[in-house]
Amino acid sequence: MQGRDNLLSIPYNSLRDCADRFCLIIDMMANARKLKVFLCHASQDKPAVRELYQRLHSDDWIDPWLDEEVLLPGQDWDMEIEKAVEASDAVIVCLSNQSVTKEGYVQRELKFVLDIALEKPEGTIFVVPLRLDDCNLPRRLRALQYVDYFPASHHNVAYQRLLQSLHVRYSQVKPNESETRNAQDVESPRMGTQVATGPVAEVTVVSRSVPMPHIGAILNQIAPIFLIIFFILSALYYVGFDGNTAQFILGIFAILAGLYFLIKREIGSGLPMKVALLVFLIAYGVVSYGNYSGKDVTFVPTLVAGIAGLGIAGLLISNFRSPKKVAPYSSVVLAVFLFFIGSKLILNLFGIWPDTMYPIIMISAVIAAVLILLDL
Repeated sequence: MQGRDNLLSIPYNSLRDCADRFCLIIDMMANARKLKVFLCHASQDKPAVRELYQRLHSDDWIDPWLDEEVLLPGQDWDMEIEKAVEASDAVIVCLSNQSVTKEGYVQRELKFVLDIALEKPEGTIFVVPLRLDDCNLPRRLRALQYVDYFPASHHNVAYQRLLQSLHVRYSQVKPNESETRNAQDVESPRMGTQVATGPVAEVTVVSRSVPMPHIGAILNQIAPIFLIIFFILSALYYVGFDGNTAQFILGIFAILAGLYFLIKREIGSGLPMKVALLVFLIAYGVVSYGNYSGKDVTFVPTLVAGIAGLGIAGLLISNFRSPKKVAPYSSVVLAVFLFFIGSKLILNLFGIWPDTMYPIIMISAVIAAVLILLDL
């Protein structure tokens, strides 16, 4: 089974692999710990590296380190960079024809990174070469598999390949942390532990503190699920699953999906997602117009809206961990659109039929569709 290189759709060959990936998702959700990633690069490559940094930063389980974003005026450049490399879980070495032929600081930085890599256990993904153009890899990096982050049309595919490596690195880091915590518990028992004495010293842990899940991390992980559920329910609703309970649940998830757009201010990247959203908005606008005017024009657009909703849900699932594009204007209008849909569905259950909501739904659908169309 082939798919995109993201957490939910990396190809797997057995149920064991699937279970491992599910455990990794739960681990990411339950821990505030982020993967620390250092970006090694030459100053000439700053624009491309800055774009990569923004992508990594948008994934809430990654903590990227870029000098211009982290270093403060007056700090010791060399010392802070060395400290950052030593504390990193992975280093992305950004290479170009300018950096591989340039003498000076970038070569010393690369040497320090490779020295740190020698201290890592065999099989650790620590150094990830990333080519920004068709350059020759330095001799010391030729044994490592690299990622081509060019041309621009290849960025999305290359970024997903990069995420795949970082996911593997994340799974390598977590067991090491668990072993470290266990060792610390044995060497320095906390309050609430009892140490048994005798001929052979041993430690019996009676109780230990369990870190609470990081609420912000959990919310960031489950927020897109509201969006997925809304579009699945809308697809079912438009093909006949429209009882009072279904209508109430759809209304609630429409409001939650609106909150997602209002808070995150982003939409899924890629042409298929934008086209599916465009079709959904137009179809739903026509349905609203038919209901408002009393004209019998709702059957075909209702069916189209249902199919588009199902397509959006599928795209959201298949690209669950993919980077999203910041879209402040269309996101806010989509939020308004969904708020009024949800409110109307719920009010209708109580015998309240606010027909004045139809124009707002139609207008917000048109504006959102135009904004998404302009962004294609």
